[in-house]
Amino acid sequence: MASPFTIHSGLVSDNVNAPINVTTGLQVGGLSFPTISGKAWYVDAASTAGSGADGVTKATAFTTIAAAITAASADDAIFIYPGTYAENLTVTKDNLSLVAPRAWGNSKRVIVQPASGVALTLRGCKRFAARAIRFSGVSGVGVLSDGEGSLFVDCDFASDTSHGVKFLSETDTDFTGSGTHFERCLFRGCGGAGIQVFQGTGVALGLQATNVNVRDCQFYENTDDDVNDDAAGGTQTYYSQWCIEGCKFMTRNKTTYLDLNGGSGSTELLVADCYFAMDSGRLTSTQVQLPAGGVGVALYDATGVVDASAF
Repeated sequence: MASPFTIHSGLVSDNVNAPINVTTGLQVGGLSFPTISGKAWYVDAASTAGSGADGVTKATAFTTIAAAITAASADDAIFIYPGTYAENLTVTKDNLSLVAPRAWGNSKRVIVQPASGVALTLRGCKRFAARAIRFSGVSGVGVLSDGEGSLFVDCDFASDTSHGVKFLSETDTDFTGSGTHFERCLFRGCGGAGIQVFQGTGVALGLQATNVNVRDCQFYENTDDDVNDDAAGGTQTYYSQWCIEGCKFMTRNKTTYLDLNGGSGSTELLVADCYFAMDSGRLTSTQVQLPAGGVGVALYDATGVVDASAF
């Protein structure tokens, strides 16, 4: 079987997409990952390099993603071979990319699923990027983001008891998940919401998760609302300039799909060209809750197309 990555002349190919130039950045689906001016690192759960593992080549790949994150510097890329990685990852470095080959079937995928707790924590970092990775929290969220400007493409998010992705401000409003972009991602089987905006207890400044884009994503069988806010932990949850576009909300007849009207000062939220799996009837203001100034256009329900600004 061919390797999921091919290395040649300073380029990296995942045998699915066009080669990736490791010195000028990653081009995936028309989107640019952060520029990689540093090194490429390799991780393979099946690596037999032993004490000789330095992550520099496939033959000497690290067996854990955490080891590669520790070795990497800002602007580096970490290429991960298929496997299940029982790790609690934390990223604090700017412009770090985790890249997996796009593949179907768990045996050919990269799955980050710790024994317990959060799969990935972004803590005060900028422009993190991940592609084609499943982040599955166990008794914790899939991804806890206190970072800024992150990019997730072709990723899956899950948690047995909590949220797929949670935006959390624990220290200040400089790093709150603002500028995050989700493209072609799946939020499935979460014990809480698919995405939740939450302010940490005792943080007076409030959470300002602005300029978030959720595009061409699918939400299915999440216990709580698919996307919601929860300001119970602090004084204010503020989010604006969100765009939820071309998404599919596939749980049938859900009581509430989107609950984003509880934030103080929240506005300018656009929901457009989305499908909601309803057996009959029209979407209601209970099922799609937007803040003042929020607009929903071309939303597809069982009856046809509805303009959510009308209800």
